[in-house]
Amino acid sequence: MDAALVLVFTLDAKTREWVGEQLSAIPGLTYDSAAAIEELVDDLLEAEPPHAQILVADFDAMTAHDVLRLHAVRENGWFGVMIGLGRVSTDLRRSLNVARVLTRPFERDSLKNAIIRLGLTADDTMAVGD
Repeated sequence: MDAALVLVFTLDAKTREWVGEQLSAIPGLTYDSAAAIEELVDDLLEAEPPHAQILVADFDAMTAHDVLRLHAVRENGWFGVMIGLGRVSTDLRRSLNVARVLTRPFERDSLKNAIIRLGLTADDTMAVGD
């Protein structure tokens, strides 16, 4: 299996560091980050393939405009798995098809375990909690 690709959007340095630690612990996974919502949109829709299969998005860092742009990603054909960080309303979770929401304070290994459960990594036999 090819490496799973993850795109990360967060503006908070501490959250970005935590996400990096979580993702680095997963074999067979490659990740990148977007510093602005327009970069995220471009990476998921316009950039040369392969595109990320997983988006980890910090909703606490988003403005109303950012959320609208994120809807455009879904409306224009990106059907990957979205994992939300922070507060995500039930309506927003439903409209964006957010698969999982992790709220602050983040539990140890919660992001790593959520991604492993998706079964998209090269080593999808890795036990959750390892």
